[in-house]
This record gives sequence, C-alpha cells and structure tokens, in this order.
Amino acid sequence: MATKIAVVDTTVRYLSGAYVTNTVRGRRCSCTHSAEEAAKRLGKKIFATGFVRVEELEVARAEAGTTAWRIHGQEAA
Repeated sequence: MATKIAVVDTTVRYLSGAYVTNTVRGRRCSCTHSAEEAAKRLGKKIFATGFVRVEELEVARAEAGTTAWRIHGQEAA
C-alpha cells in the first residue's frame, strides 16, 4: 500500500492555563507544557504512527497568545 505525505495547519491558543489547538479533522488537543507539544499531540491523533514532525509558522498573529503550526505526516493512499 502506498503512502502519501500530508500536511495539516493548525493554530494553538493559550487559554485558561493550557495550550489548545483548534479542531482539525474532528480532533483537538491541549497541553499545559507548550504550544509545540499540543501541536505534536494533535499530529499523533491525526496521523497515528505516520506522524513525522511539526514546525511553527511565521505568520502575523491575529490575537495575542496564538501561534500557527504545520503538522507533517504520512497517510495510507
């Protein structure tokens, strides 16, 4: 079975003591440690063992405490 590389963009907000992702493909995650860890947890939920990495995107922040992330993973074709 072939795999294809996929990317998913998400935003992470600091809200009430936790970093919370937006909902992507019906899933969301949170983490009290860091925004990066919240994005990684979402990537693992979406791609499971196909999760590769996350990278922070340099974009203009619409609101304070919000960061943008790109999640890289592999999906079965």
